[in-house]
Amino acid sequence: MAEHMPDRALIFRTSTKLALQYSALYSLLVVVVVVISYFIARYEITEWALGWMQADAPSFEAILSKSGDEGLRRAIQNAADINSERSKLYGLFSPDLKYLAGNFPNLPAANLSTATYAELGLEAQENETNFTYWLRIDQVGPFLVVQGTSDEVISEVLSALVLSLVIGFFLFLALGLLLGRRVGSITERRVAAIFRTLVSAASGNFDARINPEARG
Repeated sequence: MAEHMPDRALIFRTSTKLALQYSALYSLLVVVVVVISYFIARYEITEWALGWMQADAPSFEAILSKSGDEGLRRAIQNAADINSERSKLYGLFSPDLKYLAGNFPNLPAANLSTATYAELGLEAQENETNFTYWLRIDQVGPFLVVQGTSDEVISEVLSALVLSLVIGFFLFLALGLLLGRRVGSITERRVAAIFRTLVSAASGNFDARINPEARG
């Protein structure tokens, strides 16, 4: 009878394949969810940053109307000084494109939507990463007001997502292996029970039935 039993090594290989397939599927789902979440988060944060800068432009126009050129210059410089960590940059430039106030000296090209420290005439401070800035250039009276918002938030979100990806990958890999081995074990018992029943029936025992314990 033993020589007619199914190859347990083959069954084991089938169980292993199921375990690996489940773990691969779960891991793929984690990657897909994280990638989609990253692009959604990047889009939403970009829209928030651009909307924030757009909302500031009318304020500068009101300051110019009320306090004149010097009032606008002081407002831009104060806004720049408040953002000492340079998460937000401000620059005021004259009609002939000379730097008047702010925390970066270079006027970026009009076709740029983003700029680095170097393009804005800045150097990264100690322990500071060279982030990219989303830009907005507004005409305020005869002046150009340039605003830049750092993509530091996106970098932090990306770091968090990558960490989540690594943790989630291993968690779902383990879950997939466990579930796959469980399904493989159930399959093994069912195959063995069916095989024994067929062997008994082939030997003339037509009353042979599959053991109910082998079904779950």
